[in-house]
Amino acid sequence: MTKPFSVREVLLRVQAVLRRASSSGEATPATVVFGRLRIDYTAHRTWVDDQEISLTALEMRLLWTLYQRRGRVQSRGTLLDDVWDADPEEQHRTVDTHVKRLREKRAQPATMSRPCAGVGYHLRAEPWARS
Repeated sequence: MTKPFSVREVLLRVQAVLRRASSSGEATPATVVFGRLRIDYTAHRTWVDDQEISLTALEMRLLWTLYQRRGRVQSRGTLLDDVWDADPEEQHRTVDTHVKRLREKRAQPATMSRPCAGVGYHLRAEPWARS
């Protein structure tokens, strides 16, 4: 971290490190099924309707983060901090671009939405059977 820095930035970074450290001890299930979506996070593989789709490492981390927090809205700043380890104060469209790519790859058939313009994204608490 370069000087000068704000106390708020130090606190945010410490919280992010503590959050990552506490979540790393949790057991990750081998494969999860969420409606038509199946994710094997440890093998870095994803299927929709038994058809495998190829995801980049960042797309996989974004999808997994949204899955773990399904039913709760995640702001762009939160996703930037947790998935990209980027400064949440930066206002760029990285999150939007990656969500768009996930949709194009059909990694999120009818389960991801923007609940309010400018707020963020969420994965529905319960998947839809068909979209």
